[in-house]
Amino acid sequence: MIVGELAILLNLLSIMALGVLLIISCGSVWVTIARFKITSSNSSSYSASSRRRMLWLLALSPWLVGLLAASLAILSGTDVFSIFSSGIFDLFHWHHPQEFAFNSWHGLSLGFALSCASFLVIQSVKRLLVNRHQIRWLQSLGKPDENNIYQLDADTPTAFTAGYYQPQCYMTSALRKELTIEEYTIIQLHENAHVRRADPLKKWFFQLLTSFFPLGFSRQLNQAMSLAMEQCADAAVSKLVIDKSKIAATLLKVKRLTVGPFLSVLEEDPTVCYFGSDDSVSNGFGSNNVDSDNLSDRIQYLLSDDKKNTMPILLIISVVIILSLLCAMSADLFHHAIEYSLAH
Repeated sequence: MIVGELAILLNLLSIMALGVLLIISCGSVWVTIARFKITSSNSSSYSASSRRRMLWLLALSPWLVGLLAASLAILSGTDVFSIFSSGIFDLFHWHHPQEFAFNSWHGLSLGFALSCASFLVIQSVKRLLVNRHQIRWLQSLGKPDENNIYQLDADTPTAFTAGYYQPQCYMTSALRKELTIEEYTIIQLHENAHVRRADPLKKWFFQLLTSFFPLGFSRQLNQAMSLAMEQCADAAVSKLVIDKSKIAATLLKVKRLTVGPFLSVLEEDPTVCYFGSDDSVSNGFGSNNVDSDNLSDRIQYLLSDDKKNTMPILLIISVVIILSLLCAMSADLFHHAIEYSLAH
């Protein structure tokens, strides 16, 4: 048995793991019921930027709730709560905070949680390092033009943004020779929008966060985020190119030209932002799974003049805080329930 500050830390990690598990379970059930409003590609009632913020909050919510619950648990044993009279704050009672036994359900559950988390993080970091090496090799094969777009001598027509710390725009010679100056400018503006937002790196981090969710749910979230990122980039282009029909026509043309295999060096990198190709998202184990063509959704969103609604962020944050309170208050109840069942 461990006694002292290390035991307190391990108990806090247990409470945090409980919060993470609870929110992942609740989030999976909730989005399964309401996914037509959140993760569906037909979420036309909300703006792309609003859906993007919502998806980030959803992916971060298990860790936010777990951290807040652990913070409330440790504060319950300090003078912070002593200024309040007894009542609801008594529910934050924390079981034996200075004792932690590895040969108990506490130790086994925490060890399992840390093992799973370490596996997913190491797997994602390894994939990042491999893809980073591939992108560096790809960059060495191309030469930037006057607009700093790397021109690749390849027979596959495609344009994309890749790279984590310093993302770059790429375009193959097969696509460049098919484009007019105006179409080239539209693609340049679109890919530059991805560069400014560092979308490849954000895609990787988002996929790391969603890898803790069930596989089907994770895939839906990544598809929704990919669509929202592309729609945000299209919206950035529409601020400079007034005629949105020209943007839509360029999307259709590039889509038609890029039907076929992508560059093989990028087939295992789901963080690449392609201009007019099918979205491929990682299934959590390194392989890509093409689900659906979001091009029609992008064009419909681009040409729509309807004012989009915004997500009720304040309401969502309030729900996160309430769930954190419930997790912190239920820590001792959950502990005694497990102990009672094991004792009988």
